[in-house]
Formats: sequence, C-alpha cells, structure tokens
Amino acid sequence: MLRQSERLGITGPAPLPHPDDVRLNFLTSEVIFIGPLIKQQKVEWDRLHDLVEQADRELDSLTAESKKTRSKSYRASLEEEIAELRRLRGLLVERVGEPSQRRRE
Repeated sequence: MLRQSERLGITGPAPLPHPDDVRLNFLTSEVIFIGPLIKQQKVEWDRLHDLVEQADRELDSLTAESKKTRSKSYRASLEEEIAELRRLRGLLVERVGEPSQRRRE
C-alpha cells in the first residue's frame, strides 16, 4: 500500500505503527513493535532522536576540544564528560534506535 501510494505520487503521513516497525516471529506467533504506535509516541521518539543527534554534536565538540588542550587535568575532565555523555546516548539509542533509522514523516 505504501509503495503503491509512493508510485502514484500520493503523499500523506506515514501510518502508525509503520509497517517496517512490526516484527513477526512465525515460530512463536509473537508480534513485536520496534517503533511508535501512536502519534504522541512519534512526537516523543522524534524528541529523543533529536537528543541523540544533539549528543553526537556535543561529543564531536568535546572530543575536538580534548585533543587541542594541553592541560592534563582539563583533558581528564573532558574525558569524564565524554564518557558520561556516551553512556547517556547509549541509553537513548537503546530505547529508540539510531537517528539514521528515524522516519521523518
């Protein structure tokens, strides 16, 4: 249905849950949803993806700064901050996946 709409040039919001976010285990008959199910969840997932992207930018900035500094104590402080930010980023990604997998519809 989505591919047919795409071919016909019909646009509109993606359905929730998105068909790509539904996993079927044919051995156990289990259905797993790996994405948002309702509009409010989609808004929350988008916000969390934005936070992951923001963390990525901050990690790049802190890493560049740590490479430039000559102060061992400041570098150690930056490395601690980088480690904590990576940990928090990991928790977000565990919940909503990588931003590259994000659907922007």
